[in-house]
Amino acid sequence: MEKNWKALILSGAMALALCSCAAGGGAHDVIATILPSETGTSVQTPAPVDAPEPLPVASAVASDVEADFFKKLPDHFSFLSGAGGWSTDLCLTGGESYDGSFTGQFHDSDMGTTGEGYPNGTVYYCNFTGKFTQPEKLEEFVYSVTLEDLAYEAPEAESIEDGVRYITAEPYGLENAGELRIYFPGYPIQNIPEEDRVWLLSAPELAPFTFDEMADMVLPSNTYLIHNVNEGQLFFGSLLETVVNDYSELVEPA
Repeated sequence: MEKNWKALILSGAMALALCSCAAGGGAHDVIATILPSETGTSVQTPAPVDAPEPLPVASAVASDVEADFFKKLPDHFSFLSGAGGWSTDLCLTGGESYDGSFTGQFHDSDMGTTGEGYPNGTVYYCNFTGKFTQPEKLEEFVYSVTLEDLAYEAPEAESIEDGVRYITAEPYGLENAGELRIYFPGYPIQNIPEEDRVWLLSAPELAPFTFDEMADMVLPSNTYLIHNVNEGQLFFGSLLETVVNDYSELVEPA
């Protein structure tokens, strides 16, 4: 399965496959589809910023984070390229506590890969659960977390249902995750490494802007990012997302 989509992003169409959060309690609960779908949202133009500064070292700044930190974030984050039928969707859970727990799913639909018993194509998927550590504040708009826990079914298990072959996979976007940085609205986009910024071309509120234009912007109001620093991958989430479906029916063949 090919996962090197960065080269395709700049010309790929934007596609956002939403997932929903299993628990309520937030003012911005999001619910979504299981397989790829397309959606879009309006944008806000942020103000230009000064020249970038180097990313801070996680251990260099003392932490002073409010207890309801995760409740302030969007419930739903997506990692996708806009090219191909794949995405990884992550939903913060935890009920009233919002303690950093999450559920999610990676899926990649390849309807052109068929064979005996599966004429309707192949779907790679990974249903996962996990929990972030309590965040450490690095600087204004930037917080650092790691994965306290991440659980999912062993990859490469195959089954066939309704003419579709299902193959379990890794949680793309969270693989090899050491430090993850959470960026709040107002963070200068040019402070994110240039090679990682290409993922933002699929973010709904940034899609109307060119790569060069984004370099002179800050993250728009309501837009948040989770940055897998080791792998250079970005999940994006917005408080403006719309409820679209029920998350209870994950891709999970019998």
